[in-house]
Amino acid sequence: LAIALLVVAVVFAAAAVVVPALVDSMVRDGIRRALVIDSESAEGYAAWQDGRDPNAGQVFYDMYTYNVTNAGDVLRGAAPALQERGPYVYQRIKVKDNVTFLDNGTRVCYNEWTYYVHQPHMGRDANADNITTLNMAFQALAAVTGESASWVLPLLYDKWRDEDVLFVTRPSADIFFGYHDPVLDDINKYLPWAHVTNGMFPGLQPNQTRPAEAAVAGQLCELTGRDDVRRMRTLTRWRNMTSVMCCADGPCDAKHGWVGPLAWNSTAASRVIGTPGKQYHPGVAQGDRLAVFVSSIFRSAHVSCDTPESYKGVSLLKCVIPPQLMLSARHNPANAAWWSDGPDGLLNVSSCARHMRVFTSKPHFLDGAASLRDAVNMTPPVRALHDTFISVEPTTGTVFEAAERLQVNFGFGAVRARGRTFGAGVMNGTGDGGWGNKPAYYHPVAWFTERGAGSDKQVARFKNGVLFGLNIIMYARYGGGAAAVVCFIVAAALLVRRRNEEAAERRARRTGRRSDSRAAAGSSVGGGG
Repeated sequence: LAIALLVVAVVFAAAAVVVPALVDSMVRDGIRRALVIDSESAEGYAAWQDGRDPNAGQVFYDMYTYNVTNAGDVLRGAAPALQERGPYVYQRIKVKDNVTFLDNGTRVCYNEWTYYVHQPHMGRDANADNITTLNMAFQALAAVTGESASWVLPLLYDKWRDEDVLFVTRPSADIFFGYHDPVLDDINKYLPWAHVTNGMFPGLQPNQTRPAEAAVAGQLCELTGRDDVRRMRTLTRWRNMTSVMCCADGPCDAKHGWVGPLAWNSTAASRVIGTPGKQYHPGVAQGDRLAVFVSSIFRSAHVSCDTPESYKGVSLLKCVIPPQLMLSARHNPANAAWWSDGPDGLLNVSSCARHMRVFTSKPHFLDGAASLRDAVNMTPPVRALHDTFISVEPTTGTVFEAAERLQVNFGFGAVRARGRTFGAGVMNGTGDGGWGNKPAYYHPVAWFTERGAGSDKQVARFKNGVLFGLNIIMYARYGGGAAAVVCFIVAAALLVRRRNEEAAERRARRTGRRSDSRAAAGSSVGGGG
């Protein structure tokens, strides 16, 4: 029996080594097949290519606006009172078109058509909710035309009130997706040579109504991971550019040959680096820093993955934007190429924002300088509601839950021309208000949350596939090892017991022989008498 148990122990020990290695190889191969998109026949191609695919997972866009309840008082120097409106919920759908696999399937390029579908049952109606906010297009146009058009402003002054020019009341949907502005119509009437806006404000989040609009923007190219799975989904081009360049009407596109000034103050800062943040390489570890290209702010950054958490029974790592990335160069010199001067917590994206003086931040100025919040009357930030996070499943690198949050702010000040000034009393002159200098304050206009989470079906698929395999590995390794140890211990105990019994038998036999010898000797002595 002991020998049999030793054989069983060896089998269990071998299983504890061989089975985990075999299952681990099968799990890794399965992950690779599911995630590496190197051809149209790849297992995950349909969900990767079309956001409408049932297996793609739904992504929602929550939009919020800030309604100015005291526009007239702001023009006389009062701090703006901001009333948050929303959420206005849209489903964001991305469809990859003109997909081309290159370099033996190691790289893929495509146009990405992005559009939004209103979900009225999940929030407020953006088309019916009127708000008062800054007329960003007007101030942008004043900057673009400069002194050469300064004579136009007095003409507008005669026709329009300060409040009508510097503020606008529109449905929230117009602020997001664009609208026709009569003030801009007047400017175009006086400045037909400018062709700056054609009377249209483009909106903060333009909706691509047809795939052809995506083709004009240019292609995205990414590595598939076929030759190196750790580089999968890493972008090599964004809108046909390896470094972000900005033209007069935004990121350079086909009209400009995708060539223009760099978005940031160095080539390194403008380079397209990282993934779009929807999928990372398998094998993410706690403490990793993951590179991500954030197209909404035209730059690459990183998230730090330090906090373990759980989502529907799946162990994840929560990755967040480090607060030091929000500091100006005065407090973090490494940020000099992106934000050299000004309050902490802002990023100046004006060069890629159609000349509008746009600054992005976390919602409600989370992780920003106190002066930003002091200049406006708004509710304070709450990290759980206003911070960006990405929760990654470490084995697969799959994002199971995420919320990318961004606030759009406008550097607001008076607009001056030939002795006349629109909004002369803004903030009592605490800033100089002129376009070419620092704004009087940074005015929050809207904020957005792009969010997604694994569905019950996706979680079940993970548990029945990857997690099941990982459990087999764990049970085989520890269960097989434990069983082998138990068998070894029992076999050893049996061997010891058998050895002890045999030793006892030998002692008994020796004792018996000595007793017989003494008895025989006694008999001999008695007979001799």
